[in-house]
Parts: sequence; structure tokens; C-alpha cells
Amino acid sequence: MDCTGKSVLIVDDMISTGGTIIAAAQALRDAGATSVSVACTHGVFVNNALERLTQSALDKVLCCNTLDNDAALISVAGLIADELKRCA
Repeated sequence: MDCTGKSVLIVDDMISTGGTIIAAAQALRDAGATSVSVACTHGVFVNNALERLTQSALDKVLCCNTLDNDAALISVAGLIADELKRCA
């Protein structure tokens, strides 16, 4: 795969240990990506996973605030509130 000069965003539903994401980020860098970021819905981040992710080939780690952690920068409050209003 040729990622030369590309900015890549990996999207996942849940990151637990981060091993697969770290390996994917390195593979993308090796394939020429200029930046690699990851976004997930649920950042579980067990066994120092967030620290390992931030020290890897990734430029940015973002996740929704469904679980409290330092990468939880995307709020889902509005989505949940809208659905509650719709179902009421």
C-alpha cells in the first residue's frame, strides 16, 4: 500500500490494549504516511495503553467521552440528548 504523502485516520469502535492500532500506525508510516491519527468510540485503554499509543507512531489519539480518560475529547452528550428527546 502506498500512503506516501497522505494523512491517515484510523477509526475503531473500541481500543483496549492498543496493540493492533500501534502496529497499524507503524505500518502506515513505513508505507509513507505523513501523519497517522486514531479515533474511537470507546477508549478503554488498559495496561497503560493510552501512554503506549501516545508514544507510538501516532500523531493524535481521540475518543468519545463514553469512558473518562485524557483522550476523551469528543462529546456524545448531544447525540444522547437528541435520542432521548426523540424517544420521549
